[in-house]
Amino acid sequence: MGSGLSVRRPEGFRLYQQDKLNYGILVEYIPVGSNLYAVAAIIPNTADFIGIINRFSILLHVISLIIAVVLLYLLVKHITNPLRRMERFSQEIARQEYGSLHISTRDELEHVADSMNQMSISIQQYQKMLQAKNQQMEQLLNDVAHDLKTPISLIGMYSSGIQDGLDDGTFLETIIQQNNRMSQMTERLLNLSGIERKEHPLTTIRLDLLLSECIGEQKLFLSKRGLSLNTAVTPNLEITGNAELVTELFSNLLSNAVKYAASGTVHAELGKNDGQCCFRITNELGNDDLDTERIWEPFYVGEPSRNKALSGTGLGLPIVKKIADTFGYQVRCIQEGHVITFEVIF
Repeated sequence: MGSGLSVRRPEGFRLYQQDKLNYGILVEYIPVGSNLYAVAAIIPNTADFIGIINRFSILLHVISLIIAVVLLYLLVKHITNPLRRMERFSQEIARQEYGSLHISTRDELEHVADSMNQMSISIQQYQKMLQAKNQQMEQLLNDVAHDLKTPISLIGMYSSGIQDGLDDGTFLETIIQQNNRMSQMTERLLNLSGIERKEHPLTTIRLDLLLSECIGEQKLFLSKRGLSLNTAVTPNLEITGNAELVTELFSNLLSNAVKYAASGTVHAELGKNDGQCCFRITNELGNDDLDTERIWEPFYVGEPSRNKALSGTGLGLPIVKKIADTFGYQVRCIQEGHVITFEVIF
């Protein structure tokens, strides 16, 4: 430098912005002795790039938010729609409108729907059972009223006859007979209703001994009707049961056979069949139009004329069925032409 002035040499980093070219030059000046070296690097302008990144990020967040809202809506709809259908279904059940609920979500809601369908079926079955029980109760009350009406009328009529001096010596006997008939009916009704309600202790009992006692009680009735009884009893047959109710079961089946046997012989068998104790009693019928489905109903009698001297109260076989159902015995009626057989498997 001819003027003798010293020029300050740049050192370190310098950034030269090239606005029109949209980039900058970063220069590092390195003095080496009397020389000055410059190392340059081109740096792109990142402002636009960062702006693009920011806009893309905002757009991505907006799209993610929309997708999340849509998915949340679908999830809520997936839950609320079945719940609304379940609510309508429960309201229909409350109105006794029974249908079926079809939900295919493959999750817990579908299991709940299946449970509600089972509940609906159970309610329907229970309601039908209650209706059948109510009908049976109404029929029972009608039958009781019908069967009590005759003896009550006779007692009143013959009592008035005695009061008016019209007794020929048989009026009092008739009153006593009708009173005994009502007493017997009342006692059997109480027995029928008390089989399930009362506690019946279980002990080891001898079936053959109980049957022999019941057969002894029927000998007079067999003689009056001109019938014979053919028995085949295996000794020492024991079961766990209630002696009083098993005796009642044997007694009712025997008396039923004696009442309805047309003629000839009544056959009674007690033995073992496939390791189980089995009782069978067979007799001939005077008619073959017996309804074996209704034979277990209270007050159903197989004697069409409903002659009470012959057919009794119509409660013997229902008591047998109730005892069998209560203690898990199998009881059935088999009719082949004019021959009928009752079988009990203990």
